Amino acid sequence: MSARVTRRAVLYGFWCVLLVACTKDENRGDTAKATLDAATGIAPQRVEVIDVGGLKQLLTQRNGKILFLNFWATWCQPCVEEFPEIVRLASEMPDTEIEFVAVSLDYPDEVESKILPFIREKKVPFKVLVADAKDQDTFINAVSPRWNGALPLTIIYDVEGQQRSFLVGQGSYEIFKKEILKTQRTS
Repeated sequence: MSARVTRRAVLYGFWCVLLVACTKDENRGDTAKATLDAATGIAPQRVEVIDVGGLKQLLTQRNGKILFLNFWATWCQPCVEEFPEIVRLASEMPDTEIEFVAVSLDYPDEVESKILPFIREKKVPFKVLVADAKDQDTFINAVSPRWNGALPLTIIYDVEGQQRSFLVGQGSYEIFKKEILKTQRTS
């Protein structure tokens, strides 16, 4: 058995375990900049890989904007169900104040087969990345030591890069908007 097949099996097993952790809880509250296409109003359809270094850069280079960071996967049903809520919110919020970014935990080699079809169908108007999580524990800890890997996860950072909201489980438009407004008041 090749190392790639073995690695894939281990990673698949890890993410399958996380799938069990996907919960629906509505009571809880390369990194090139994507620009909107004038004709469609959605971001260009490309998905770049982000590693731990890219993640750290994303978190620290805020440029005066709040960061709404969502971790999801196409195989996570609560993630799929909450995604239209995020798209709706991002479409309504000024991109001059808030940067929306979604990080898929699908495999990087599934961009064409799974991630792009999903974001095209949902008409995603923000940047979508895919995690290069060769070492899952390192990536998870880089996101947050509080995170156990359960999906979906949404973290909202203020303009200084300080974490203001940590929402595990399926969120809603109302919950996300409330958390953004709370962050705006403290920034």
